[in-house]
Amino acid sequence: MERCQAVGGAAAVSSSDSPHYAYHVEWSPEDGEYVATSVEFGPALSHLDLDPVEAMRGIVDLVAWAVGDLRANGEPIPQPIADRAGLAP
Repeated sequence: MERCQAVGGAAAVSSSDSPHYAYHVEWSPEDGEYVATSVEFGPALSHLDLDPVEAMRGIVDLVAWAVGDLRANGEPIPQPIADRAGLAP
């Protein structure tokens, strides 16, 4: 997996831009780092870090950026699995 980063003139985002998304962090022997992904965005978005907590922080920030970018461009935003019918509390 490659290290993914938001680049360019991205607007500031808040954690409210990535509510309820499902995240996964695991060690990648290939990369020698932890890789964090979002279930809803798939492997298109990932963040690598030597620290698993920082990997999680990185993917949460990246998802927030991606949601803001999709919203700004009028593109569809993946619905969080937890918010889909029958799964929300």
